[in-house]
Amino acid sequence: MKQLSCLSITALLLGATALLPALPANGAMTSNTNPFEKGAASIQYGPQTKLKKAERPTRADEYPDDIDFKIKVDCNSSKLHLNCILCYNEIWGFVLDEVDVESDGYFHVSDIPGEYLFVAVFDHPDHDGSTIVVKEKVDIQEGCEPVMLDAYTATEKITFDAVTSDGSPFKGDILANDEVSVPGAIYTGYGNTEIYHQTLGQLLTCFFHLEAVDKDGVLTYGPQEGDIYINSLGNDSEIAVVQVRLGRTERGFEIVKMQAQGTASQTVTNDADSYLNLKNVFSPHNTPNSWVEAGYAASESMGYVSVWQGNIEENQVLSAVYFEEQPNMDMMYMSAPPTNDPACDFQIIPLFGTHEESGDNDFIGRGSGLFLPFMLDNGDGRFKVLDNAAANGFSRDEWTHSQEYIYPNIDAFNPYLEYYIPSGSEEIWGNSVPIVLASIGYRHNTDSRLQFAFIGRKGDNRYIDNQNCKFKMTADGEVISERVYYTSKDFEYWRMEGGDFRSTRAEYVITIEDENVIVDGIQGYNKTKIYYDTNMSSANPPALRSLQFRDGEGNLCDRFNSFDDAVLEFYAGDFEMGQCDYGYNYFFNYGMLNDAIAEYAPHGTDEWHSLYPEEVPEHFTEVAYGALYRAPFSDVTAESEDGWYDLRIKLYDTNDNYQIQELSPAFKLNKPDGVTKPSVAVNMAGREVEVLNMQGINVYSGIYDNIGNMALEPGVYIVRTVGGSNSATKKLTIN
Repeated sequence: MKQLSCLSITALLLGATALLPALPANGAMTSNTNPFEKGAASIQYGPQTKLKKAERPTRADEYPDDIDFKIKVDCNSSKLHLNCILCYNEIWGFVLDEVDVESDGYFHVSDIPGEYLFVAVFDHPDHDGSTIVVKEKVDIQEGCEPVMLDAYTATEKITFDAVTSDGSPFKGDILANDEVSVPGAIYTGYGNTEIYHQTLGQLLTCFFHLEAVDKDGVLTYGPQEGDIYINSLGNDSEIAVVQVRLGRTERGFEIVKMQAQGTASQTVTNDADSYLNLKNVFSPHNTPNSWVEAGYAASESMGYVSVWQGNIEENQVLSAVYFEEQPNMDMMYMSAPPTNDPACDFQIIPLFGTHEESGDNDFIGRGSGLFLPFMLDNGDGRFKVLDNAAANGFSRDEWTHSQEYIYPNIDAFNPYLEYYIPSGSEEIWGNSVPIVLASIGYRHNTDSRLQFAFIGRKGDNRYIDNQNCKFKMTADGEVISERVYYTSKDFEYWRMEGGDFRSTRAEYVITIEDENVIVDGIQGYNKTKIYYDTNMSSANPPALRSLQFRDGEGNLCDRFNSFDDAVLEFYAGDFEMGQCDYGYNYFFNYGMLNDAIAEYAPHGTDEWHSLYPEEVPEHFTEVAYGALYRAPFSDVTAESEDGWYDLRIKLYDTNDNYQIQELSPAFKLNKPDGVTKPSVAVNMAGREVEVLNMQGINVYSGIYDNIGNMALEPGVYIVRTVGGSNSATKKLTIN
């Protein structure tokens, strides 16, 4: 039932707080117009400024006087329509469109002299692709000749022809008179053809459908819209052309990246054998609830975001939402064949969210942005999973730079936190109590700009938890908000006094409680308390930026067979909101903590014992992460009845601002084989039990007598009783 599926598309903006009809200062432009409507724009434009570090101006630089020059566009207006001209110089970028043409037919520009890149983008009325005209390294000086952007020179055609994991064409249905005339392999899907510049990053992305429309024997919409015509640029061009397609097949969720070899005419394809695959299992979470309205249901999916030279690019996150009737919802296939430019990657994102019965999603909405972790093809049969706390959970860019690095195109990924998943594996997302990533910023002294996200142990972002967590914010003891997503407005209303804004100086207390987590069948929670006094020199509270546990071999783990050489690790710092006088004005600057405390307790006991974290200087990361703290689990000596332990982390700055997070349960010591009295036979007949595999994952809950009806994989399992006055545990071996 292909018509039961839906693939929803959501724009991702780093550095912009809303979708805008024109290029904002540091965001992207998107069109909400139906792409099947004739003449609808389907192009998004990248950020204005993306320069190499060596080329970035300092705040002490003085701009030279502007000069006047002209730009002329030549095209067959009956075949092409000028969408815009992208102009980049050594300092910034700007956009020209048709309304900027003067009566003499030229674009008149007044700007600084120097080397420029020009990109003219044309729409096709017949929707058979896009035409791109590029002029690189143009020297603009006083009295120079007009810059000619001639669409007739765009004679090189780059065609993309992808296949799915079973070798079928990566295309959807062909529709004629609103009926399916030729079925496709893709239930529904989308794609983006992306243009990159070696220094500037992503210049634009052209969106297209994989479902085609047959109009009188001519395909007027469909995958061919992803093809481009471009002028010959030669082998030394800094331009790269990439296409990403994703959609739903009978086998699962599929995504492919292809890159052209230069800009000469060619057909780019992929190989079905190049696909990696992964079975994604999303742990249960509690819905519906007070914050998720009636008609919503829990939903999990995958999406992608483009990356250039390790940096996240402004782009769309495409997330698939499917109804239960569709098969293999948990399988993901990814093809990223080697290219001539390894700097360009796309990355896969596991998404927790909600969707309405109508199919509309709520993966990205009030209070959240990117979703982590990012996964990419590591080129050796494994997925490489990256962490980017700079962007995780936020649709803002303050975490991507600092006072020293004022531009947001630094490498914000932290290599120390990455890990690998072999192709063909099963990966469980969300089976841990998340931490809270919270930031509090101040813009123009008008609102608190509190934003937070729940991040699990593997980097998974549980946006679903934002929907129904308990939240409270007070100022000088007065409650100013108990609504998760409206804190800025509530804060603004609280500051109003007689129609004017009163002082923001106050002591603030924020409490966030997330009780939506189920870990191996156990109800879990995160309780976070944040205190900060804006009367003090340090106006921002400390921030926890990541949390991981590692076993004795350095593997990412939170269920241990032994605590020998195992460690707790977390990134944290006293990040202060800062402002500079050039470019991106706001950032979070790292500051040292006054104290970082870690405590553990046997699960549910509230009997806290000290761990002893120490800073690890060699893994210090100034932007987004801060200092790495490490505490050995050799100090965990208190015994836990079920093996689970709770964790509490307390962070203090020099002004006694603090953040405290309590996670329950947080980590586990797997019980050895046997029971409390191994010499006594255990009779579990008729009792409620749960069965755990050796990774501590619950694979069955129910009556003991029915375990034999379960198709358990061969291996060793732990069976333990649930409820009753006499608990019991025993080992079960399946041959």
